[in-house]
Amino acid sequence: MTYAAPLLALDHVAIEPGVGGRCYEITRDGRTCTWGRVLAWDPPHGLSYTWEIQPDWDVVPPGGGPASTVTVTFEQVEGGTRVDLVHSGLDVHGEGWQSMRDAIDGEQGWNAMLVAYAAVTEAG
Repeated sequence: MTYAAPLLALDHVAIEPGVGGRCYEITRDGRTCTWGRVLAWDPPHGLSYTWEIQPDWDVVPPGGGPASTVTVTFEQVEGGTRVDLVHSGLDVHGEGWQSMRDAIDGEQGWNAMLVAYAAVTEAG
C-alpha cells in the first residue's frame, strides 16, 4: 500500500496547538484518524510531533508502539518563509521502514503535504 491513496482521500489534516495536541486527518467521508502528538510547539519558529504510522500504514494506538519524529521549522527569508521538514528515526518502525521512507519521500508523500500547506497559507 502506498500513502497516495489515503492522501487523495483526505478532506484535511490538522495539528492541535500546544504540546500534547493531536495530529490527525479527516477523510472525505468524515472519518478521523489520529496519528501523532505534538512534542514541541514554538510559534512562529516551528514544531515537532510524533509519527505513529507503521510501515503497513496502520496507525498505532497512542502509546502502543514505536514512533518516529517530524520536525518542521520556519525561517523568514527575503520574499517569504523557508519551511524545512525533517522526519527522523524511521528505523524505529521496524521491518519495512525503508519502503515507508521511500513512499513519504515520493511525489505523494511529504512533498504533496508541503505543496498543499503552501497553497493554503498563500491563499490567506
